[in-house]
Amino acid sequence: MRTVWVKAIGLGAADAESVETALRLGGGQGLHYRALKHGQDEDEAHVVIMDADSFEAGMALLSLPDHIPPRIIRVGGSATQPGASQLARPLVGTDLLALLDSWFDDASPSTPSPMNSTISISARPVVRQVLLAHLPLEEAMYLRARMALAYITDLEELHAIPTWLEQKQTPQHVWQYAFVYVHGEQPVAWQWLQALRSMEFKPEKVVAILAPGYSHWGEACLRKGCDHVLQAPLQPAALIACLQSL
Repeated sequence: MRTVWVKAIGLGAADAESVETALRLGGGQGLHYRALKHGQDEDEAHVVIMDADSFEAGMALLSLPDHIPPRIIRVGGSATQPGASQLARPLVGTDLLALLDSWFDDASPSTPSPMNSTISISARPVVRQVLLAHLPLEEAMYLRARMALAYITDLEELHAIPTWLEQKQTPQHVWQYAFVYVHGEQPVAWQWLQALRSMEFKPEKVVAILAPGYSHWGEACLRKGCDHVLQAPLQPAALIACLQSL
């Protein structure tokens, strides 16, 4: 039995449901289609499905194995994308299955055609650790979900500044990126920013997430040494643009 793994990125709820249903019902004798879930090895993907509205961002966040370039499907949009197959939005499950069958019904998923070999894809980022400082539960969970698409899964959530950092002792962690929640009336965010900038091994990038109603604190965050400012509740486009710039 051969299994073809399919990874979906940035699809709306309706299209994502169509993909899930089609994969459940599709396949034939000796062939199964399965959705690649978070936590599974993304390098197993044979097919990647991306929404046209977030296609460029999805490509920038996607890491693909060099030796097995997967098939790429672009959903929606009027212009075609070189190296990617196109399906209309709303996505129709039978159209998706017809395309998958044309690729895999008589071919091994380990030897896909080189149709996507001309697409330049950035290498998987080397992330030591990401700090989520003083973030509310909702923002922390949203960040974890979104950053998983960028293969950033080593995150540490802290609310209080650890003693070793406060007392400038030997670092116990090296954070590559730091996201700090800023609520203007709470001094803890400013204490975090000061502590991070005093570290021997400073984070490469520090991102401030402003609490609702505190957008006017953005300039103060930049003056305090933040590299980027995001506004809560977090918006997908702004967060993706921020991750691309890190």
